[in-house]
Order: sequence, then structure tokens, then C-alpha cells
Amino acid sequence: MITVFKKIWNFAEKEQSNIQKSIIVGFLCAAFNAMQMGGVYYVLVKIFDETLSVKDIAVVLGILLVSLVGKIITQYVSQLEQTHAGYFMATDKKNSYRKQAEKKYRWDFFQ
Repeated sequence: MITVFKKIWNFAEKEQSNIQKSIIVGFLCAAFNAMQMGGVYYVLVKIFDETLSVKDIAVVLGILLVSLVGKIITQYVSQLEQTHAGYFMATDKKNSYRKQAEKKYRWDFFQ
């Protein structure tokens, strides 16, 4: 898997910054997912200790809302960066092949 990632990274050339942003934002998305598990764990501990109060429910609700909003935003940004990088990686490679072909062949014949 690391070799595949290295090949994609080398192929990306100009779009490496978008891939890097996508990885960082993807890590933040995973952290927001973990926050959801933390909120559920907190409620379960309080339930089994039989000390659940309205304050605890409000705290967990806040954690879950922050987690949900953060997850939605980070997934959107990560997917946007991946799509941008993928599209422009292909476009840049196509343009480089086109420039090589223009140097090699006479293109005024086709016009």
C-alpha cells in the first residue's frame, strides 16, 4: 500500500499539496469519529454507575453535535481536495503528453 501511495504521490507533481491537505483533513475526520465513541462511552459509564444527570446528557449531546458537524465538514473538504487533485493530475499529465507530441509531430497538418 505504501508503494501505491508513493506512485500516486510522484504522479501528482503539482497536486501534492491538495493530496497533503486531504490526508490532514482525513485525520481530523477520524478524530471526530473517535469523539462520537468517547461520548457514547461517557454515557455508558454514567448509566452503569447510576449517576446519569441532565448535565451529563447535555455534555454528551454537545460532544455528539460537535463531532457530527466536524465530521460532515472534514469529509466534505477531504473529498473536495481529492477530487480536485485527481482531476488536475490527469489534466496535467494529458497536457504534458500533448506538448511532447507537438514537439515531435507537425500539428499544422491537422488544422
